[in-house]
Amino acid sequence: MGLLGKPDDENREAFEPFAVDGEEEVFCWFARDALENLRAVTPTAEGDLLFYVEGLGRYRFRFLPEEKGD
Repeated sequence: MGLLGKPDDENREAFEPFAVDGEEEVFCWFARDALENLRAVTPTAEGDLLFYVEGLGRYRFRFLPEEKGD
């Protein structure tokens, strides 16, 4: 679903980068096909997406609204 680090140039079009809140130079790269599945997931009452990741446990995150420039 996600990728630690950057995708290589030949696979970059298969991923979409998202900025990490509070970090200027950190991005989370999601596979575009995984994003389609994420849109079908019902968030928690707090608005988070919650998953179980083998070897890690529960993984919670949310997509924040994009800031629109002037």
